[in-house]
Amino acid sequence: MFNIENYKREKEQVIKEIKKSLPDWEHTQGFVADGLLSPEEYARQTFKVLFILGEYYDNDKNGMIDIETQPETDFWRIKEPGYKTAKAVPFLLWYIYKYHGVEAREIKREFFKTSPKNAAELQKYFKRAGVIDIKKESASMADNRQTDEKIFDAAKKNRDILIHQIESMSPDLIIMCSNAVKDSVIKEKILVFPDYPDKKPIPKDKIIHDDKNRYIIFTKHPRWWSYADVHSIYQIIAPYIKS
Repeated sequence: MFNIENYKREKEQVIKEIKKSLPDWEHTQGFVADGLLSPEEYARQTFKVLFILGEYYDNDKNGMIDIETQPETDFWRIKEPGYKTAKAVPFLLWYIYKYHGVEAREIKREFFKTSPKNAAELQKYFKRAGVIDIKKESASMADNRQTDEKIFDAAKKNRDILIHQIESMSPDLIIMCSNAVKDSVIKEKILVFPDYPDKKPIPKDKIIHDDKNRYIIFTKHPRWWSYADVHSIYQIIAPYIKS
């Protein structure tokens, strides 16, 4: 069960651990203090969602950016055209939180009519979830190609941090985005899947359970989601949503 005070204590400790792992974080190793965009909004949700991504791109700044500043600063760039991941993630949350229980055909029609430029609406639903990155040090746009090796190395380095983050959020659903994220999570036993021993592959775009009976879905990176993909992922998730 999610405890907001425990989460805040854990986040403070996680930030200390990240800074320790990035000794030059103030000058050359900027990072996003990831986690919940709004602990208060997340606490109010009966169905809690966490996204696990590989790394945050387009941060040439040093020092720390707190993910809780996103609604005010929009460092994810939801308002700007061309930033696909920044819109795809909150679009899926828009489905989950605004349209759950609405007949699917009506969802799809309304979804396609609504402009991606409606940033205020996307921010509203984005605030209800959490996002963590395997690699804590942010990448600049000059280095914006996630490689398996970078993510595997980061998962090994940040294993304990990632486990603490996930446990402190008590999510009902975890969305693992990309092969590198899924493979690194499995390799480092950040999440454990009793029904899928070492050589049995995790299925894509299907709800499975980990050893704590949480819902997990593995899908491709949101950069590659089309509107139809978002609709399809929502339909997979919908039967498991607690209202």
